Amino acid sequence: MEFSGSGRLPGPISALHAVIVDEHTIMLEWNPPENSTDVDEYIVHYQKVDNTSMHETVLKLDNQLNTTSTTATITDLSENQLYHIFVVSSNEHGTSLPSSIIVINLVKNGEYICIVSLTFHYTCYDQ
Repeated sequence: MEFSGSGRLPGPISALHAVIVDEHTIMLEWNPPENSTDVDEYIVHYQKVDNTSMHETVLKLDNQLNTTSTTATITDLSENQLYHIFVVSSNEHGTSLPSSIIVINLVKNGEYICIVSLTFHYTCYDQ
């Protein structure tokens, strides 16, 4: 049995956060695992959630983006909709444990676009 970060499987990323690009686009940024040489790519998982899927204990996220950098851009997001997002690092042996899940909502507030996260972190940007 191999464990994440054990020398074969990559370790998990840390400090996942979102930055607004525009009212339908966010850029994700994160820190690589401690031993980032074990990582071939990162897989970003995300999905719009509703009242029935918000509290599911097993995540079944429909959308994936693959990248080799520690950033990714998600486009075509809907305003006033919740999204679950997490990232795993990957190599030929498998994937790491998932990052912390961030839950965001893009809210247009007059001249500002805001990200409201489940951790009650509220960030607004002038358009």
